[in-house]
Amino acid sequence: MPGQAIPFDILLLVMDFASFATIGAMLRTCRTIYHGSRGPWLLFRGGVELRSDLDIISFARFLFADCPQRIRCLRSLSVSRGGFSGYAVEALAAILRHNALQLDSLIIHDAEDVLNSVNNSSPTNDSRLQGGECDEDAHADATLLHAFASLTTAKHLTIYSLNSLATELLHVVPSPLLTVSLYYGRRSVGWTLPPAPKVTRNPLVHLARFARTLEALDGAGFESDDGIVKYDVVYPHVRRVRARYEYTQGGAMPATAAYAHSFPAAEHLALVALPDDLWDPWTVAAVCATRERNRDDQGAHGSWRALRLVEGTLADVYVLGLVCHVREVLLWGRVASSDFQAGEMLGAVLEDVSPEVLELAIGGFDAFRPDRVVGRLCSKPAAQALRSLRLEVSAGPAERRVDRKEVASHILRALSMLRLEALTLAFSHGGTLSSAERTMEGFNTARLEKKLKDKIPSLQDVVVRHTRASERRSYTFRPGERDSPVHDESSDEQSEDGSTSGEEVVQELAELGFGRLNDEEDGGW
Repeated sequence: MPGQAIPFDILLLVMDFASFATIGAMLRTCRTIYHGSRGPWLLFRGGVELRSDLDIISFARFLFADCPQRIRCLRSLSVSRGGFSGYAVEALAAILRHNALQLDSLIIHDAEDVLNSVNNSSPTNDSRLQGGECDEDAHADATLLHAFASLTTAKHLTIYSLNSLATELLHVVPSPLLTVSLYYGRRSVGWTLPPAPKVTRNPLVHLARFARTLEALDGAGFESDDGIVKYDVVYPHVRRVRARYEYTQGGAMPATAAYAHSFPAAEHLALVALPDDLWDPWTVAAVCATRERNRDDQGAHGSWRALRLVEGTLADVYVLGLVCHVREVLLWGRVASSDFQAGEMLGAVLEDVSPEVLELAIGGFDAFRPDRVVGRLCSKPAAQALRSLRLEVSAGPAERRVDRKEVASHILRALSMLRLEALTLAFSHGGTLSSAERTMEGFNTARLEKKLKDKIPSLQDVVVRHTRASERRSYTFRPGERDSPVHDESSDEQSEDGSTSGEEVVQELAELGFGRLNDEEDGGW
């Protein structure tokens, strides 16, 4: 860069902290950066998201524009929507088949639509889409299935709206996967199922090829039928299993011993099948029966030895019937303070696993009374193992009047029975305050903190605070997170202008001159 004011190595350090827009501007103004690998590496650091024909074609032209090292910088790729033109399919296939591609992470949204995109055009002569290093049969396959199947370096695979065609992809991907996230689409009458055993939505069957390498399994829409879950496939290195199962009234629930056998080294477990508000008599009876069967099966076949974190609704954790120690239990949803049955289930869970850490949300400021959920829980012998307690307490649906002094008295009485070392107590208030919430807003949290420290000698860290609805505790699996079994794709992380980081990359490529379908020259240089 002639006449540059700062040394080039300092300029590269500045790029490390620059936005996508700034990096794009630097690529447009400096030939050295444009032709080097540092700019593309930083531009691709948050991944690239391709959603349209224009995204794919402009990105392919940028990758293959006289800078062969660019494609080596691409490590994370997301493709969505599908319905691509033949020209875009050819361009994407050229990227996926490129010999220099070292992709580490692949995310496919709308998987069936993406994989059904067909290249029905004649081979293009656009050298900017070929890159000069692709396989000779790059145009031979009409769909993208085999193009994705040519990836040999991918270690992390995520597929959304997965049905029959995307399931086939799992059987042809050659790279040894480390993490897999599978989010099955809704069943439809028109879905033609492949032959058995591929008919099942059981990942233990479809991922058997990766049994020796897989380290984490996430997803949603899995089968939970005891007859479908297999005991003959073992994944010795999987540390995390997080999945939401299809459940309808009368359906099967997860068989704990099957997963303990298949994932013996699991440390983090969430098998989510039951909503936290489904308490009809039939379901309660089925939950209790399944729990007893799970406990018997674990007694016969064994359970986990290294499990340290379990999460889910109270019903989900209860139905597992665990017979091993678990250090931390995170419960989703909200338990009513007056729900006697939920209190009994919660006590049973503590007896099952003797956790040291418990996170729980309670509906009702009277929860600490001796006859309510927390008050009864603290009096149980199993609660003596607790060392850290994180509680969120909100007003119950019928709670109108609250006596702050009485609430404080019950809190001190209940929690003083425990040998806690850490306590977080949050009084949660909604957007429109009820009379009970308005009363509790004036609660003196600092005074309660001091009294708790005086009352519980072992307590080292205590936080008592008020929170609003928008600040409520976030579950590991709250809706809206990319790695959540209840993921909401509409809530992906966005920049101030509403675009995701992957989209920002494509926008900057358009600024670089790669966003027009009929470009003849790169120009501007």
